[in-house]
Amino acid sequence: MVVLVTGATGFLGGVLIKKLLEVEKISGKDIRVLALQDECCVDLEEKGVEIVRGDLLHSNSLKGIMKDVTTVYHNAAIVITESVSREVMMKVNYHATIDLAKKLLKEESAKKFVFASSFGVYGMKYPKHPISEEYRKNPQNNYQESKFLAEIQLQKLHEENSLDFTAIRNPLIIGPGDKNITLRLVNGLIQNKVPYLGKGQNKSSYVDARDSAQAMILSTKKSVSKGKSYNIKSFDISQKNYFDYHAKACGDCYPTKKFPVWIAYLFAWYKEKTTPKGQESLINRTRVKRFAYPRMLDTKKIQSELGFQPQHSDSEKVIHEAIQWLIENNLLES
Repeated sequence: MVVLVTGATGFLGGVLIKKLLEVEKISGKDIRVLALQDECCVDLEEKGVEIVRGDLLHSNSLKGIMKDVTTVYHNAAIVITESVSREVMMKVNYHATIDLAKKLLKEESAKKFVFASSFGVYGMKYPKHPISEEYRKNPQNNYQESKFLAEIQLQKLHEENSLDFTAIRNPLIIGPGDKNITLRLVNGLIQNKVPYLGKGQNKSSYVDARDSAQAMILSTKKSVSKGKSYNIKSFDISQKNYFDYHAKACGDCYPTKKFPVWIAYLFAWYKEKTTPKGQESLINRTRVKRFAYPRMLDTKKIQSELGFQPQHSDSEKVIHEAIQWLIENNLLES
């Protein structure tokens, strides 16, 4: 038995590896990790994890990667960024995902393909109530479209080739170890560059990486998950509380400004247009939509079918832990 994890050097992948080793008690020699040539894997190597060097952009570099693999946890992806072309985004997030699934299908050992998807498949603007998995799909950018198309094709492989896959639709992933969303927001707060948008009462769903990893593992233990996609979350929180909990945890650096959403959106558009090609603007329209509109998920399906219950549902505690991790690892500017 071999478990293959992609994106293991990233945030969610790293948390998943830890759970597989410490909670599921899977031996390091039974875990295989796909990593780029220049990625540091010292910590994984010390745990006895097998490292295979390859690149999702080059299928030939993945030769033999599925040997004896029973389960694939596919986390590797390019996240929302204006500095990456649509072509590269699709190659990694869509085409490489399907290529991996097809490689798994060729193995007699194959049992499960777990795909880290996104609530971005629903688009950016939600109703004010939590939405279920059946809500209309309306991806608004290259990242969201790549995840949506991957889900569609995985479903096709399930129907035509009996691929046992499950997609976990993550909202924004935070928690200890997050060097992306939390770090960017905290630095913005410290520099007094983050304003409240509108009234700040809109609520959004977030998931602690530890809960997301647990959901992925649960999907491998329940046959009912075959060929299905599940919403996942740890908690819902208003924009104001989200910003305030971060501000409190990093030294009372609360936002001092408040802007109407339309002004923030217009300014984000201007910044995108004036940012040099190949660079990413700190503020963009996607991030304005991310924080200014309600985006809540209904998770009754995963709770009833897989028995999932979030273990990290205290939003203030999760945010505090995430910022403490940044401080302990000397990642904050101040």
